[in-house]
Amino acid sequence: MTFTLSQLQAWPWLSSSGTLRSEDLLVSFWQTLEEVCRIREKDLIPPSLLASLEKLVGEDSSEKDWQEEEASETLDCLFDLLSEAAPSGFSFCSHPGDGALFGFWLSEDWLSALEDCDFLEEEPASCAFFIQSAEEAGLSADSLLEGFRGESFGSSEEEAGAFYAKEHVEEADLLPETFWLRSCLDWLKVWEKLKEEHSFYASPSFKSGTFFIFQAF
Repeated sequence: MTFTLSQLQAWPWLSSSGTLRSEDLLVSFWQTLEEVCRIREKDLIPPSLLASLEKLVGEDSSEKDWQEEEASETLDCLFDLLSEAAPSGFSFCSHPGDGALFGFWLSEDWLSALEDCDFLEEEPASCAFFIQSAEEAGLSADSLLEGFRGESFGSSEEEAGAFYAKEHVEEADLLPETFWLRSCLDWLKVWEKLKEEHSFYASPSFKSGTFFIFQAF
């Protein structure tokens, strides 16, 4: 699923900390999944799972309702649903450095790819939005370093593309230092050629007036 930046900014990245008790995790994971359902505007909780949750840790549950085997199966089901709902590049799991800290964490391959591109943002929503844009451009964690061309500026994809095309041509020294020749070029047409013939792609960034530039291979 494709998420908007506002949806990712509202995402419940952290779910539970400081406990491995099944009853605590059931409540936290249930609350996290409900928040994911609200953001996605889709009910992801099967009726049978909801019935188990209400029986085990619902408001009207009691100690006699607790069954260890059912609790374990229900917890596994919640875990699977949260993992399936995770934004691109993330998985629902415990933190590598803290087994009692559960949430949505960057997968190892994307973490490494973002570090290699010097694009590891502090906010997970920014990382998720960037990864989503890269995948839409046809890139994977393995091809990101080669395919990410940086950021460009403009109020639209066309404007940002034309700006990038001019910078790309000038940095590559593809034209002689002749002012009139450079000034006569239609940089938007150059950008269209880069898209059509070299698989370039511009995607809105999470910063106003900027676009990510990718090239798929």
